[in-house]
Amino acid sequence: MSTSPSKKVKPAPSKKILFFISSREIGGVDTALLNLLGAWPDKSDEFSIWCNKSYKGKDLYKRFKVKVETISFPAFHEICDSIDGSRIPHVLKAAGKSIVKISMGGVFCACVAYFVIRLTVSRFDIVFSDNGGYPAAELCLAMTIASKIAGVNRRFLIINSCPAPRRRYFKFVESAFDKLIWSAATKIITISQACAGQLERSRFHGKKIKVIYNGISPVRADKRALPDKRNILGVGETEQIIGVIGDYEELKGHESLMRAFLSISGMFPRAKLVFIGSAGYAYSKYLKQLAQTLHIKDRVVFTGYLESAWEFIECFSVLVLPSIAYEGFGMVLLEAMLYKKPVIGTNVGGIPEVIGDAGLIVEPGAPVELADALRRLMGDSRACDELGEKGFMRLHDRFTAAMMAEEYFAMTRSKEIR
Repeated sequence: MSTSPSKKVKPAPSKKILFFISSREIGGVDTALLNLLGAWPDKSDEFSIWCNKSYKGKDLYKRFKVKVETISFPAFHEICDSIDGSRIPHVLKAAGKSIVKISMGGVFCACVAYFVIRLTVSRFDIVFSDNGGYPAAELCLAMTIASKIAGVNRRFLIINSCPAPRRRYFKFVESAFDKLIWSAATKIITISQACAGQLERSRFHGKKIKVIYNGISPVRADKRALPDKRNILGVGETEQIIGVIGDYEELKGHESLMRAFLSISGMFPRAKLVFIGSAGYAYSKYLKQLAQTLHIKDRVVFTGYLESAWEFIECFSVLVLPSIAYEGFGMVLLEAMLYKKPVIGTNVGGIPEVIGDAGLIVEPGAPVELADALRRLMGDSRACDELGEKGFMRLHDRFTAAMMAEEYFAMTRSKEIR
């Protein structure tokens, strides 16, 4: 009996993929993207990253075979920053910003045209426009629209924070703009069910929204030893550390945590509060003044930006994410779980989805409730250990980089997505 030779299955052709980032500071978006690239299933795919001039994370991607390019079209915040940095009188600065806001419609259209030209030349198969919240970065939205005009086959808008509601006096305009984005994007990817629900209720209605949880590598890759980390933070070997990682901005809820810390500071005289994050926000001055006003200045550490900030979680007794609004996920929670550290988060956005039963959840902007949670953990090492183990298992079960990468990869190959 003769047998026909088996047919060789041709491997799927590699894709040319662009990630567009519009950001200034390094944060959770970068952590997610770095883990995504590291776990990407098809190493033959060709990646490029385009970013705006003020983005500080360009060097993060050197270890990957990724082409990083800076776009020459300025973002709205870059234009405003250049006005702020000029030596013209304050009145003229305010007038200049007003002119920029009024002309944003024309600037946005010019930006779309600029991207269309670049995309037409580059000929990408897939474009991921990695936004902050929504509507947030205007360049990301322009990229989504331009991708469709330029004929890119698959166009994904990634929304990493819960959306802002439509403004009362601009509902008609914003509704029309939302419809434009909805038609331009092949899919809208968001990072939690809470974020997806808010998008559906306030902005979009349909089946284009896809939830893909962020993930990280479950293997630690520390560059520093624990004593070196404590030395950088300026904390002693026996001091208990309540740690926060997040930019010094009001929505991160730092003030609520500082007031909670004040109420328990007498019970834990060896405890310190450590804030790691970019100080490139005016709010940082307010926080430092608040620490002085509350007479806890000597017990609070503001480190500013630290490279590989997640490594310092090893020094923490507990990690707190006290956000009061718009927190779509909270990558730092996963990083704490990797170190088997107990976590406290607020009932905001996707935070409860990440924590589950592996930490404590309090209401946002509630210092008394937050103080109670801190008191429970700071005084009970056994409870801390149990929650740390639960978090570690939860990370491995639900939030690994491989899980995230498989879902993103499937989006680039699925025949159902056109």
